[in-house]
Amino acid sequence: MRLTVGMPVYNGEKYVAETIAALLAQDYDDFELLISDNCSTDSTPEIVRSFGDPRIRYTRTDRNIGGVHNFNRVVALAEGELFKWTGYDDMCAPTMLSRCVEALDAAPGAVLAYPRTVLIDGAGERTRSHRDFLDLRAPSAWRRVARYARKISLVNPMYGVIRTGALRRTGILRTYVSSDYTMLAELAALGEFHEVPEELFFRRVHEDSTALAPQRELADLARWWNPDGPARARAPRLRMQAETARALLAIDPASAVAWTLNWNARKSKDRLSRLKRRFVR
Repeated sequence: MRLTVGMPVYNGEKYVAETIAALLAQDYDDFELLISDNCSTDSTPEIVRSFGDPRIRYTRTDRNIGGVHNFNRVVALAEGELFKWTGYDDMCAPTMLSRCVEALDAAPGAVLAYPRTVLIDGAGERTRSHRDFLDLRAPSAWRRVARYARKISLVNPMYGVIRTGALRRTGILRTYVSSDYTMLAELAALGEFHEVPEELFFRRVHEDSTALAPQRELADLARWWNPDGPARARAPRLRMQAETARALLAIDPASAVAWTLNWNARKSKDRLSRLKRRFVR
């Protein structure tokens, strides 16, 4: 078994069967589907067990450990040399795994391969395509991180296929809002990102989405990232920026500088654009 697909789930009965079926229908079958059930109180366990597929490894926590810890748990339990996170509500085209694995096999210097993304709604209907522009193939770490800082948006690449060893060299997910930005920045410092130029990942945005739902409050996000922490997240973007620089400093100091300069330049550009839209009609 070469690849672990890790699915953290909590009360996923509405979508989990469809997601599992899409994964089991992949044209690449050298994988395990590791499902970490975060003490669901709905029919999620029964749905998972109904598949009876030997590729499924189901495990359940004895208490609700929070979303971020459950995401990290599937990484800790993974046995494959390659790893992919999957949301319980997202969908993959039948060739997603094979195309990403092929991309990594063709590029020893790559640590992550991801396809292009389509955003779908709760009913599975396409809402729009989303380009991440994170094909990072520069030979130097700081150049990859500089482009990453300028282009990162919805962190869709984290749902691609990652070399497990590289992922475990990062801090994975920390208990502050948007620490997935930090993790991907660390991966960019460790190796190349390769984009598969096909729309193979379908990310579902619905009323219960962790971060993308339009009505999601910052306090809800703070509790997801750190259920034992304060009820409010103070200056979450500033903290993420500083924590990312600190994490990169331990890997490659030049990348920490590149991150800070390019992220600040991007934020300044965004502020100017907002001012222009406000005053120029």
